[in-house]
Amino acid sequence: MPRVGGCTFPEDPAHSCAHVLPVWSAGVDPRVIPVELPPDREGSSQWRLDLRRHRARVVTGTAGDHVRIDEAGHVIRLDMLDDMLARRSMALRVVLEVGPNLPLQAEAAHTLRRLVSGALRPNIFHERQAGALLGLWALDARRAGASLRDIADLLLGPGDWPGDGEYRKSRARRLVAAGDAMIRGGPGAILR
Repeated sequence: MPRVGGCTFPEDPAHSCAHVLPVWSAGVDPRVIPVELPPDREGSSQWRLDLRRHRARVVTGTAGDHVRIDEAGHVIRLDMLDDMLARRSMALRVVLEVGPNLPLQAEAAHTLRRLVSGALRPNIFHERQAGALLGLWALDARRAGASLRDIADLLLGPGDWPGDGEYRKSRARRLVAAGDAMIRGGPGAILR
């Protein structure tokens, strides 16, 4: 069966994006922010990050932990030292490298500061992109033989089927249709 949507990955190009664990690292992406604990290990109590308060995903790597925070349509990715995740709340020191990627790093660090300070505003463009990705995943799943119920459980989380007024069934159907429209519309369709 040919794959639809998603992208290929070097470790196994036959896998779709739904089957590969993403890893982000400052070594390959300038928008990933390397962070460490401040020298005093405490820092200001005003500027502390508590990962329990945010939608955070962690991948443990050999050099430390990679943290991805999805908040208000923004994605904040951090490279952390090993001992940092054991703390409930932590002050962070951002490590920026002066070079051609400094503007991207500074922008990402500014987004982190707004998150920690509570001033992060919703980013509608990223929310639309996330919805588009759900549509592509739904289409991939449907073409792989998944039922609308399976798609709803996978992408929308567990819930009653078909839902009050069949909203879950309708949402799954709309996601599949949106994914199909994007595939037919070509690469530019996801940016609209």
